[in-house]
Amino acid sequence: MPAMPHMKVKPTIGPMLTLRSLGAAIATLSVGSYAAIVTGVATNIIVARYLGAGGYGRLALLLMVSQVLLTLASAWTLPGLIRFGAQEHALRGTVAASLRSRTVILAPCLILAVLALWAGRAPIAAYVDVPEEGLLVVSVHLLAAAFAQTIGGALQAAGRMPLYGASLFAEKAAALVAILALATLAGPLDAPGVLGGMALAAVTIGGAGLTLIWRAGLLRDAAPESRRLRELWRFSLPQLGGSWAGIFGSQWIDFVIIRQFLTLPQLGLYALAFQIAGTVQQLPVVASTVLLPWLSAAAARGDDREVRSLLGRPARLALVAFATGTGLLLTFADPIVPLIFGETFAEAIVPLSVLLVASCVAAVFHMINPALTARGIVWPVTLAVVAAVATNVAFDLLLIPQHGITGAALATLAAYLVSTGIITIAGHVKLQAPVAGYALFILPVIAPFAATTLLSGTFGAIASLTLMLALAAVLAVAAGAARRADTFAPTNR
Repeated sequence: MPAMPHMKVKPTIGPMLTLRSLGAAIATLSVGSYAAIVTGVATNIIVARYLGAGGYGRLALLLMVSQVLLTLASAWTLPGLIRFGAQEHALRGTVAASLRSRTVILAPCLILAVLALWAGRAPIAAYVDVPEEGLLVVSVHLLAAAFAQTIGGALQAAGRMPLYGASLFAEKAAALVAILALATLAGPLDAPGVLGGMALAAVTIGGAGLTLIWRAGLLRDAAPESRRLRELWRFSLPQLGGSWAGIFGSQWIDFVIIRQFLTLPQLGLYALAFQIAGTVQQLPVVASTVLLPWLSAAAARGDDREVRSLLGRPARLALVAFATGTGLLLTFADPIVPLIFGETFAEAIVPLSVLLVASCVAAVFHMINPALTARGIVWPVTLAVVAAVATNVAFDLLLIPQHGITGAALATLAAYLVSTGIITIAGHVKLQAPVAGYALFILPVIAPFAATTLLSGTFGAIASLTLMLALAAVLAVAAGAARRADTFAPTNR
């Protein structure tokens, strides 16, 4: 299913929030996010070349263990920190009580997670193919990631979006520097060493963020508030099931099933393909996050014209542009991936092509989802997540034994199609928005996928580019011509 951003507090739309200040915050967050994406790509290139396919698969499994434990122990209380921290900051200018209350809930959960990891160290170490001592690094990474995540949540709650955007980039940059330093000082890197570098970066940037929060006076008046603790607990507890269920809709379930049927190097190939496609998909994910405050403001004003305008021509042109850019990457993936990541990753090209198509399907999801959320229509998203999880697991079990990592990519594509189909129907029915034809505007990525699958070499690339550019031009003209006033009569029926 499409990657879902962390739940964020809907901003208060009032006289203190000007369009200029909102735009500046959005721009800063976007710049920080995209800079983090670029830095993350550079880090992946270096790591892939250091570790090879087998080592990259081992790193993917270590990250999987850490991230699953982070989701179980920490992620479900993060929305509460942001929500109540924003309220506290609006009323008192601090986030201290919310941060303290969340820490009271988080600390024992993290302790239990570390104890569970260490109790199961023998089978887990065998599963991820590292010595048992390597799981100490997983524990450190888990705690470091939870710390950095908490500081990021506090920055969001306090409205420090420029600092939050900068922290996203700084953590990726620090991880890159740490990994290069370890490789230089400690010799050849292994997967636990790379994870250790990531943990060091998370602690460093989290510590810097905590210092800035303290100096800004956001931690003053930190008297215990039992009422805030109860409110946070009541709010967070219902998030538990959805947060945990999301594990089964992520790439981690693909990794688990691949590990069951295939080799560690094959898992490494799929992990790299998923990482590249996930990086591409961050563009619509960030766009969705950026659009939500704007659409929420329009909904609060009851201004349907702005929403209708966005979901019409601009949305279609954005989808065409994204699909065309993704199609270019797909067309030249054959020579580019081995050149950048090494010949050992050449077999990742076929699943990568499938996942790039899936990313364009997900872009449709991320275009419609903020419009639904801004109107308070959230049940279709829940239905889409559940349906996508079931589809992904079922198709993984069906396709991976027969088709290997390409089967895992096809399962992900099927899950994205299901979730996007549900969201599109909801947008058409609940919002009566002009979204039914969105699928046509991702055809510029379908054409190169078909061309490169059926044809090879220079002829395949020429056919791919010709079809893709022709479709993009036709669809751009069609999007520009669609200026009629689409009916937009939101309903919560």
